[in-house]
Amino acid sequence: MFFLEKAYRDIRRNILVNGVSISIIVFSLLIFSIFLLVLLNLNKLLAHWEGKIQVICYVKDGLSPHEVENLEKRILDVRGVKSIKYVSKSDATLLFERLFGNQKGILEGLDLSILPASFEIQLEQEFYHGQGLSQFAKKLSQLKGISDIQYGREWITRLSTIVYLLRWGQWILGGILFLAISFIVSNTIKLSIYSRKEEIEIMRLVGATNGHIKIPFLIEGSLQGVLGATLALGLLFLLFQSFLFKSGPSIKAYWGPITLSFLSWSSIGGVISVGISLGVLGSYLSLARFLKA
Repeated sequence: MFFLEKAYRDIRRNILVNGVSISIIVFSLLIFSIFLLVLLNLNKLLAHWEGKIQVICYVKDGLSPHEVENLEKRILDVRGVKSIKYVSKSDATLLFERLFGNQKGILEGLDLSILPASFEIQLEQEFYHGQGLSQFAKKLSQLKGISDIQYGREWITRLSTIVYLLRWGQWILGGILFLAISFIVSNTIKLSIYSRKEEIEIMRLVGATNGHIKIPFLIEGSLQGVLGATLALGLLFLLFQSFLFKSGPSIKAYWGPITLSFLSWSSIGGVISVGISLGVLGSYLSLARFLKA
């Protein structure tokens, strides 16, 4: 309690210098939080796109209902099938007509019976990408009764590349951003400590140990971190709500059923923890260099 009270008094007594430190923490963590928020919603969008990946197996004409049923069972036995839906020739005709809506009159005279029956297959997540999907399609092509297989290979390859780059890029960019923020905050706190150089010298002259000198500054750094993180999250929430208010309809038109999400409670706790870590680490490193001098 003694150290906590002293840290609180020091913050109030040096309100201008501490205000600069807190402002830098707020700005830094706001950038970091925006990065997390964008990342969260991009991952959500990618997960939605991945969920739309499906393999379509076209059935050969002339198969009896019993043969179609046996073919479905053989497909279900292939590893990676999550669910399967049979689309008959008549269902395919109805779906094709719905695509044209009120303009389906232009289809008059066309023989829609040429549309084949098919199986629409949803995959397990481990088969969404690259080699796993290719091997799955190869196994299906070996089944008797299947005339063709389509799964949008080029589109899935591009999606896989985007997912791969994002999943690795988030760690690389996040690490670089965290190091940059740590450097900025550490140097800002160093200025705060150097502004109280005389106070620290007096404490050393009267016999205060390094631990006795450090603890109030470390507590002060943690308080700055908590306050900076809280203000950064508050600003982020206001920016997020403002963005939703102005751009919500446009996003809904592009993203469909997906809604933008704010940071989860665990992410909020993580940002506050990062703020505390930055404050404590910045104070510790600055004091360590100063007390060695």
